[in-house]
Amino acid sequence: MEFLSMVSAVDFLFKSINGSVSDITQIYTGMSLGSFTGIRIGLTFANTMCQVQGVGILGIPSLDLLAFDIRKCYKRPSPS
Repeated sequence: MEFLSMVSAVDFLFKSINGSVSDITQIYTGMSLGSFTGIRIGLTFANTMCQVQGVGILGIPSLDLLAFDIRKCYKRPSPS
């Protein structure tokens, strides 16, 4: 059921931007804590997309994603 929801979500995403799955050149996936089944479903989906499209996959730790987002959104005050 979760896998079909992911397929529907990806389909909706591409339709909303007038794109297609063939536009994918690289797949990035979060690597972190979560439900064991959910992580396995997500990674299986990502790996399947990579094999079908012939593109690479890169796992990124979720903590790195959070740190990147924080650096992007907040600037440290300059020392006076």
